[in-house]
Amino acid sequence: MMKTNSLLRMSALAIALMAVVATGCKKPADGKDGLNGKDGLNGAPGANGSDGLNGQDANTFCKTCHNTANWAAKYDQLASSRHGYDANLADEGNRRDCAPCHSEQGYLETMATGLDTPAVNHVISGTSYDSYLGNYSLTCKACHSFHGTLDEADFPNYALNHVPGFVSKFNKSITLDLGNSNICIRCHQNRPNTSNATITGAPCNLDTMYAGIHANDSVRITSSRYGGHHGPQAQLKAGQGMGDYEIAGSAPYLNSTGHASLICGDCHILSTANNTDSTGSHYFKLKNPTTGHENITKCITCHTTATSHDINGVQTTVKNLLLAIEAKGLAQGWLKAGTTTNDYGGTSDGLIYKGDGLTACSGTKPLRTTAKKAAAIFVFCVCRDDKSYGVHNSKYIQALLTNALATL
Repeated sequence: MMKTNSLLRMSALAIALMAVVATGCKKPADGKDGLNGKDGLNGAPGANGSDGLNGQDANTFCKTCHNTANWAAKYDQLASSRHGYDANLADEGNRRDCAPCHSEQGYLETMATGLDTPAVNHVISGTSYDSYLGNYSLTCKACHSFHGTLDEADFPNYALNHVPGFVSKFNKSITLDLGNSNICIRCHQNRPNTSNATITGAPCNLDTMYAGIHANDSVRITSSRYGGHHGPQAQLKAGQGMGDYEIAGSAPYLNSTGHASLICGDCHILSTANNTDSTGSHYFKLKNPTTGHENITKCITCHTTATSHDINGVQTTVKNLLLAIEAKGLAQGWLKAGTTTNDYGGTSDGLIYKGDGLTACSGTKPLRTTAKKAAAIFVFCVCRDDKSYGVHNSKYIQALLTNALATL
């Protein structure tokens, strides 16, 4: 009996356990999420970092340039230079086509618009000129604006106005872009050549002569001021853009690499000023035409033994080529001998004559020659007026003159 009761109790317990297990297999209803707990307390602050280095006191750093003596010196230098000389700019500043380079207002406007000339003419009361308003000399704002940075790590920073690359006036197929030199070469580039015509009278720009005019076709030079104007440095320094004036010949058209990375101001402004001879800094020129003094303070930072700009005889070579071409010009009558010796040692007076050595070229009294010889004469005028005598790009300039001489 006791055994039977024990079995009954064990059976009842097993049934109860089964019921519990069966009940646990059912999924209970989802409960709601509990509330988030509070954030813990902030940790202790970290250790302070070390102090940075003290910057330079602005009263010392800025006044390196911004001081009365320095500004007065730059102003005086600019005022006495060809860039700041009122009489040099006056008449040309009155003409719209000339104003972009001979008037500060014309220059700034064309820098802003990207056009070759001011958009409109202005008339100054009391004059007969179609004139651009305000034919002023260049001032600081022509080249400088406020600093793009005041971080001393970025200095020297001379706050130069930014001038992007631009299409050459002389050769519209070429875009000139020499970085910070653009501010100078927008003016110092060959002007368009419009002083040629074929014998039949059709307009002729020799930079496209081989597209429509053959090298031996007869043309007329109709201006005594034939050439690239008096500031043709851009194409020579860039070593491009001379178009068909690169006459084919024995000399290959190569570029010198030594000065390729230099901008105009590296030499023409950063050379130490010599106030006695008006050279260096904001005088811009590096040789005094009266005394013959040459400012080489920038040159000797690389050419340590230099005593003049005729380094490695480059200027001597170029001057001799110019003299050889001048001799041809005098013999052929498209140059006339003067009485003054010029920079390269010649005596021609800078004008082009009709072939008799006496009569300056004009529309009614032109020089008749071949297109190829007209190109050679143009090259002579450009390299003469560049006045660096090879320094800007010695290999390219020598090639131009060598092939021009052979043509003549």
